[in-house]
Amino acid sequence: MSPNSSVPELQDCSADSNTIQNQGDAKSLESCSSISGDIVISSVASGSISLDGIQTIGGNLICHDAVNLTSLSAKDLRSISKDFDLSGLIVLSTLKFPSLKEVDSILWSALPALQQLTFTATVNKAKTVIITNTQLNSLDGINLEQAETFNVNNNQYLKSVELQLSNVSNALNVEANGKDLVASFPNLLWAYNITFRNCSEISIPSLESVNGSIGFFDNYFTNFTAPNLTFTGTSGAVVFVSNSKLTTIELPELKTVGGTFQIANNSALQIVGGTPSLSVVAGAIDFAGEFTNVSLPGLTDVRGNFNMQTSKDFDCNPFKAFKSNGTIKGKLTCSGNQQNPSSGSASPSGSSTPKKGAAGHYEANLFALMGFPVVIAGFWHLLP
Repeated sequence: MSPNSSVPELQDCSADSNTIQNQGDAKSLESCSSISGDIVISSVASGSISLDGIQTIGGNLICHDAVNLTSLSAKDLRSISKDFDLSGLIVLSTLKFPSLKEVDSILWSALPALQQLTFTATVNKAKTVIITNTQLNSLDGINLEQAETFNVNNNQYLKSVELQLSNVSNALNVEANGKDLVASFPNLLWAYNITFRNCSEISIPSLESVNGSIGFFDNYFTNFTAPNLTFTGTSGAVVFVSNSKLTTIELPELKTVGGTFQIANNSALQIVGGTPSLSVVAGAIDFAGEFTNVSLPGLTDVRGNFNMQTSKDFDCNPFKAFKSNGTIKGKLTCSGNQQNPSSGSASPSGSSTPKKGAAGHYEANLFALMGFPVVIAGFWHLLP
């Protein structure tokens, strides 16, 4: 072969890592149906990179900060054994993996030109999915049955998240995406922690239990129901904070809250009911807002403090009776006609609850309250 030949140098299918700087490098891997190690697409890569011929990757598929890369595809790729890790690809508009079904982790961040996926075969197996700061309008092509972590946040054009997930063993987060986002998990039976923020509709009709906490913050729906939710686990909170249009909460089968039960600053919520079966709250009850009536007919045991504050006329006598008969074990605070109803005085030792700021909004410390980290917008090198 002459020194000036344009034929690419063959790369090693069994190497720990193969670096792709251009399409010539990618073409040198065409004869490898299986790559044992990683494929790393260099930050100098530009235009289109097609990884044709490769069916399995035994390591990671990584591309960081390739600011001139417009298209990435792999028409034959069926599985990635480790991470599918893309970040800082500011002009990437095409992601075409029509045969891909299985990855260990999807870690995508700062892909501001990516509007849709071409994942024809549909990825149905992944332990972790974290997608942040893209222009995706749907997640068509990703439909998992189980996951450890599913976190989709700060995708401003995303209008729907609909998956067949049955369980999430670590955290399910859908936060700060498009204002009209509909989140639907029709088959979800249990999860460890759940957070929904800035959603217009949430559907979790099959959810039976949450091992940790479940929280709803700054959403836009008017009614919420979880008809089959029965309990949260040890220290597991149930939280509704700053859902400005919320008028109805229906949790008809909820019997036990393992941590704090908190409803705060939901300005349209006038009547707090919908929990006829609730018997035990192992932490605190902490309600603050503009409600006129609260009904907790099945309550037998509140092991923490009990805070009930509203700006409206309010009858505290039922809750004074709870304190007198020993249902409430901690401190009772109950008052109506409050100019600034306060949330947080019911906090058990060591917990964190929202505090009302200067703008009249409550701010929740999710690290303490929900027990797991939130992916910060733009912080795409969060994971190793």
